[in-house]
Amino acid sequence: MVGHSKDNKQKTTKLQRIGTRTELKKDTVFNNLGHADDVNFLRESYHQLDARKVVGCDGVTKEAYRERLEENLRDLLARIRRGAYRPKPSRLVGNTEGGGSVF
Repeated sequence: MVGHSKDNKQKTTKLQRIGTRTELKKDTVFNNLGHADDVNFLRESYHQLDARKVVGCDGVTKEAYRERLEENLRDLLARIRRGAYRPKPSRLVGNTEGGGSVF
């Protein structure tokens, strides 16, 4: 995601600058990237999800999450920033040797 300044010139986002830094300085260690997220980034990520594959380990579907999308995104961002968000491990589906799905 690229933002624009008041004079309409492109500017990089925090996440792009973080990505650039990790490419240039491979030994960089980040302990918390919550400051780099915002509701717009989370909303964009939500819309990129494939609705057929997004039922998580908690059983929540993309459609169910959308019913209160803005509230859910603000809550998620708050939990990320205070360090309370703990993502559940990905679940393997199918035969992993034959290219099973991970989500």
